[in-house]
Amino acid sequence: MFDDETLRTRANVAVFKGLTPDEVKLFYDTSQRVTFNKADTVIEKGQTGSALYIILKGQFEVDLPLGVYVPQQVGGQVERRTSKVQLNTLKEGDCFGEYSLIDQQPASASVIATQPGEIIQVTKAAFDAILQANDRVAKTVYYNILRILIERLRKLNTDYNLFLLNYGV
Repeated sequence: MFDDETLRTRANVAVFKGLTPDEVKLFYDTSQRVTFNKADTVIEKGQTGSALYIILKGQFEVDLPLGVYVPQQVGGQVERRTSKVQLNTLKEGDCFGEYSLIDQQPASASVIATQPGEIIQVTKAAFDAILQANDRVAKTVYYNILRILIERLRKLNTDYNLFLLNYGV
């Protein structure tokens, strides 16, 4: 399904850091390639079903869509949003979908292509089967996901602090 050059290049994505090319190939052999046009929605907030998505090319925006004055129940609280909130911009080598993959909850944000792109999709069943069959791969991948999430959280904290400073809070 994937040639050796593609595997060598894709072995450098953050979620696979520290894995051998043969270990990375386990994920690519069980995945599907999916292409998207600009403005296509990959994941819609509230969508059920989980998979890990890895961007091969293109750029994608993670956002909380317009709430259209319709209160939504979120974690026991009512969410009211009158405008879209952009959370992140993802590019080649980045991954998304890890929240729902791990906690099996509906998607907490939408992911939209901001330019034509291509991703691979590893379903939860395939992801779990690979990790259950290989402890070293599981430890490495979970460690990498944790590092990715911490990096995103630190960026969010910095952005939030800047927002507070700008508004004198």
